[in-house]
Amino acid sequence: MPETPFNLLLFWAKTSPDKTTTTAYHPLLCHLIDVAAVTQAIWDKVLPTATKRRIAAAFDATDLAKIGDLVAFIAGLHDLGKCSPPFALRGRNESESDLLRLLDKSTGENFATAERLRGKLQTIKLLELYDGTPFAMSSVKPAKEAPHGYVTAVELPRILETEFKFPRQLARGLATMIGGHHGIFPTAQKLNSLENEASRGNQHWQDARQALTLQLADLLQIPCDWQHLENKPLDNATTMILAGLISVADWLGSDTQFFGCRIADFRQLPEIDLGEYLAHAAGQANQALRQLGWLDWAESKVPAEFGELFPFPPRGLQQVAIEIANELKTAGIVVVESPMGEGKTEAAMFLADTWNANLEQRGIYFALPTQATSNQMFGRVEAFLTNRFATGNIHLQLQHGHASLSGEFATLKDNFKNLQGISDDECADGQCVPNVVAAEWFTYRKRGLLAPFGVGTIDQALMAVLQTKHVFVRLFGLAHKTIIIDEVHAYDAYMSTLLERLLEWLAALGSPVVLLSATLPKRRRNALIQAYQRGLGKTSEIAATSGEDVYPRISYALDEKIQVRKIGVSEKTQTLHLEKVAENFIANLKAKLADGGCVAIICNTVKRSQDLYQLLSQDEFFQGAASDGQPKLDLLHARFRYLDRKLREERCLQRFGKPHEDGTSPHRPHCAVLISTQIIEQSLDLDFDL
Repeated sequence: MPETPFNLLLFWAKTSPDKTTTTAYHPLLCHLIDVAAVTQAIWDKVLPTATKRRIAAAFDATDLAKIGDLVAFIAGLHDLGKCSPPFALRGRNESESDLLRLLDKSTGENFATAERLRGKLQTIKLLELYDGTPFAMSSVKPAKEAPHGYVTAVELPRILETEFKFPRQLARGLATMIGGHHGIFPTAQKLNSLENEASRGNQHWQDARQALTLQLADLLQIPCDWQHLENKPLDNATTMILAGLISVADWLGSDTQFFGCRIADFRQLPEIDLGEYLAHAAGQANQALRQLGWLDWAESKVPAEFGELFPFPPRGLQQVAIEIANELKTAGIVVVESPMGEGKTEAAMFLADTWNANLEQRGIYFALPTQATSNQMFGRVEAFLTNRFATGNIHLQLQHGHASLSGEFATLKDNFKNLQGISDDECADGQCVPNVVAAEWFTYRKRGLLAPFGVGTIDQALMAVLQTKHVFVRLFGLAHKTIIIDEVHAYDAYMSTLLERLLEWLAALGSPVVLLSATLPKRRRNALIQAYQRGLGKTSEIAATSGEDVYPRISYALDEKIQVRKIGVSEKTQTLHLEKVAENFIANLKAKLADGGCVAIICNTVKRSQDLYQLLSQDEFFQGAASDGQPKLDLLHARFRYLDRKLREERCLQRFGKPHEDGTSPHRPHCAVLISTQIIEQSLDLDFDL
């Protein structure tokens, strides 16, 4: 690293979270090292092999360690634009006396405003860093008009081209990707507006940015000759994976619990041994990953037999899934159509586990149409994972708007907190029993899909194809894990359009998909499969197959051809009688219940269900308690408060849900009526006589 005429520690990245001090700050160079160290740790200890191979292939390389170093270097450069007047000299146009007056006025009245003002006072104090240096400037463009991420996107290509021999288009693509690490990629218009030198600083600032880049490269031992790479940007899917990785690494590398301010007093700049600091940052990165729940994730390294995963022999549908599993050597899509009760869920989890092992990827996201179905499935997936893995931490997240109110999910979060009290030595001695846990870090907004295993509503996945902030973090979370989407027939035209777009992205990301449905029209089924094929870059029409009209069926595509397997159903049969009821509804219902029975009345709207409940509740026959002590007449719809709805759902499941393994239903009432809406068609697995 050549000598520089200025101290690289002058440039700051973070001020102290303790707003009472105005002298502490974290140098920009140290922050770049922090994020590079976190990225390196994620690469080495978290990313599945499939993801690392995908990124390495994009750089035309097979040496995963070498590309890991390069990715850490690229991630570290994310905040290079903080070495610019709009960021480093922010507050130059602010008056300290005015801020103190406003602070005095807001203290005790508005905490958020007071904290913001204290932050401004910190940055004003840091202006003294630049007094007497070539970096002092009298007026500065507001930081919001020259965001530091966008400054990085403008400045980095030249450095990558001249100092590291990156091809021009690749350098620009990487810089634009890095420039969006706060959630939104910069547009060409935004970048063009920053091309004037005044907003980015003079030659001194340019030299400083170059020196910071070279210093980081020297520490990470990054070669300076990448001219062998293709002169084109990375493909979109790889770009999204890398952008998500960099944003997440920045979140972790900015956590002051692990990466505090390195300089306590800017008036007395210390000497920092950067080699020692890199080693310190690497240790802190590992500590952060472990404490926040990122390390030792369970993974399927060898495909499991069906009998190892489930305590019962495979049924007809599941036997066909076992046969198909032998062909799962590449990412693809499987569509399972069969009646309820034939074991679609177990077949999907078996296929997902096989895919994960064969492709050296990790994780499953189980997407369902409603919160109620998600809550039901959560327990089943937890049991599956507990049985599947003998080693590793099994991180499972429940992902929907009211997940925090789930008792089962709260238990998993407590499990993770308890795990933190177990030392590495205890685990090494075999005393650490793996269990299913939920790390708190992943429960925050935008982070849920980053956990290896998840159960939640379909909208959590569909958000990954909408133009939302940090959309690439969601795509990074979905990449190289198997996605199971249940109740596909339940989605309307709008959601179906989004689902097709999601399937395109999942294919491009290398994520296999299993779709589950009672039945699908031929056109809809083919549209979903073809959407996935488009994501793989396969645009030819899918050839018709001889068995395409059979039912029940499993359709799957691992290349451009749809293959169809007819599946047998269980021997049990049911005869369903439909009868139009025009008049004397209440009298007819009471007659049907003369000898007992459980009845579901499903209305089209909440209002109709409420009106009908009021009507029946006035009849003495439906009043009082049933044989199980619960209401003889019950009501369930989507407008109850969440906790009330959850209690009613649990009551319905206990009374009308699946029987025990021995076939008994001890809580089933002799005579009861449930009035509800379509939520019990799509959300709960219930059984009624009428």
